[in-house]
Amino acid sequence: MLMRLSAAILAILFAPPDIACAETVADTLKTWGLLGTWSADCDFPAGRRNGYYSFIPKAGGQGAHDRDFGDIKDSNEILSAEIGADNSLTLRVRFQSNAQVREFSYVKGERGVIRAMTNREAGGAFTVRD
Repeated sequence: MLMRLSAAILAILFAPPDIACAETVADTLKTWGLLGTWSADCDFPAGRRNGYYSFIPKAGGQGAHDRDFGDIKDSNEILSAEIGADNSLTLRVRFQSNAQVREFSYVKGERGVIRAMTNREAGGAFTVRD
């Protein structure tokens, strides 16, 4: 028993920093700079051709991904958020409307532009890739 406990403590102490000091979803969104509302063209109102996507911190370190398409709005739980070695951001989001978990990855471009690199059902085929 003592040997197992010692092994577990050593594993935690020598774990890579991203495992040993995991941030909450909200912390990761803030660190990466995704908190707030994003749109392809903020000069136009939310609509079917110009969705507004909000990334919001929630209580307990959780996060939400809210979508506004004008006549359709929803709010979805962000299950995880990870910053990659290449500074990309990968989110896993549970969409209640279709009982689906999707995975998105983003990169930052010039002037703070955020670019979606991938979009796929978690563990499934890519809908968008690069």
